[in-house]
Amino acid sequence: MKQLTLIALSLLFTCTTILAQRLDDQRFTHQYLQLPKEPLAGEFQTYAVQLNQGSVNLAKMGMLESSIISTYLNLENYDYNADAGDFLIEVNLDGDFFVSKEAKKKQKTEGKGDDAKVVTYYQYLVKFRIPITYRILDGKREVVVDKIFSGYDRHYEKTFGEASSTARLEQAWTNSGQASLDSWVKAEFSNQMSALQRHLQSSYDTRPATETTIFYSIKKADKIGYEEMAAAVPSLKSVVEGASATSPLSMEDFGENIGLWEAALANADANDKKESVAFQAAAYNLATASLITGDYVRAREMANRLTDAGRREWLQRAIMPVIDDRDQRFTANQNVEMTFNSSFDQASHTAYMAQQNAVAPTTAPTGEDQVGFVVLQNGQDTLHGILTYDYKEIRGTDGGKTLKGIHLEDRANPDKARRYLEVEEFLYINRGGVTYFPVRISVGPVGIMTLQEPLYGTSGLVLNRLDEGDGDFSYWLVHGAKNRKGETVRKVYALDGGLFQGLNKSLANKFEGYCPTIVTKANQEVYESNGTSYREIIDDYAACNGTETFE
Repeated sequence: MKQLTLIALSLLFTCTTILAQRLDDQRFTHQYLQLPKEPLAGEFQTYAVQLNQGSVNLAKMGMLESSIISTYLNLENYDYNADAGDFLIEVNLDGDFFVSKEAKKKQKTEGKGDDAKVVTYYQYLVKFRIPITYRILDGKREVVVDKIFSGYDRHYEKTFGEASSTARLEQAWTNSGQASLDSWVKAEFSNQMSALQRHLQSSYDTRPATETTIFYSIKKADKIGYEEMAAAVPSLKSVVEGASATSPLSMEDFGENIGLWEAALANADANDKKESVAFQAAAYNLATASLITGDYVRAREMANRLTDAGRREWLQRAIMPVIDDRDQRFTANQNVEMTFNSSFDQASHTAYMAQQNAVAPTTAPTGEDQVGFVVLQNGQDTLHGILTYDYKEIRGTDGGKTLKGIHLEDRANPDKARRYLEVEEFLYINRGGVTYFPVRISVGPVGIMTLQEPLYGTSGLVLNRLDEGDGDFSYWLVHGAKNRKGETVRKVYALDGGLFQGLNKSLANKFEGYCPTIVTKANQEVYESNGTSYREIIDDYAACNGTETFE
């Protein structure tokens, strides 16, 4: 009896399925003019690209600078001019890839039946990063946009090896780990450059875009009297696919479909299981037609009608973000103020290039010896040559060391004596294309001199990072604060585990009287332990003091 009941129910379900009305999606390719999300505030005509490779070995990536520019940094709305762009896209790459590797214990079953056994093995969880930042500068090479595209706190993870012990796993890493890392980085670097291209084009470019557009017909429409509406939809293919960025559609181009959809919206019972199909097909099609023709108010109104039927809410969820995006782009491009200098200025460009060349390494770094320069305490004299560090181990510490000074050697001039500079003699150094400032930090009762790389700052507060070795970095705040005598003193705070009260609680205490915004947000536990949040601290401090931030 139970089996007969199941058969009867199965037959009933089959009949219901055959007779049911369902949406029949008709997919067309549609071309339209995509407006930028963040239109540049200037009447620019041309653009140039400055690719700062840092320590990235493009040849190792299988790429050339020229191919990167043509493939990943091309814009449709502007003409490329390598030497005299009205605005300049400056892309900064960093070869700081490897972050860490951690041995993870795994178990798996080998064999079957009585021969099955659980085997323990080890793999490395490898983390790496691909830092990319970019700036856009106007004709006078003033900064228009300054953004982090892929920060130091964005990590990619891969697994490496499968060994019976950690010792064997480490030996495998020694043999082929770097090759594996190189292949991962190469693949992800290409992905990131493609993503950067999409980001730049979406944010700042006006360009033709192609999308798949759906209009809904109805299967078994004759059962509910809407066969004419259903039959008319396929004929829209030539209309929708005949549009272009320079020849957009109007509502009149949809012909009799508009009247059929409006009639269905007015007459179909949204609460009836069968007729609701016609109701929602009509609402969705009217929303899509309004979207295509630029009537975003009506598009949103029709999209909201989709929920009248109380079912298929996914239809509204699918189309509403598209309407919002198109509407926001349209609004952003209305009455854009011409804030920045739109014409190429040769003198400003020459000064900018001179500044770029001044900080660029004159040769690729090799081992511990790297070409660089030192700026002396007077801020005027700059010495160029091969730089090496002179560290002194600190007694009573577990391998702790402090920087005493640097050796400077001009290998292009062997007759010139090697020069030694103590830390107190220089303001900062540039080694391997990276700038470092001497910063004294406290480790318990001991003061240690370190070289820290400034990442982001404003007047009075700078975010630095310190190379801890083995691809690890710690992050620090250097705060120029007033003491009780009214003198400006430099206070250094370790952000990664150094604030013993916890990040937010410590920030609330340390910036009391300096920045109420930081105190308020810290009390609300807003700040997190990552590079993006650390930069937010700098932004908040700049807003409190009315200063500008800088990279």
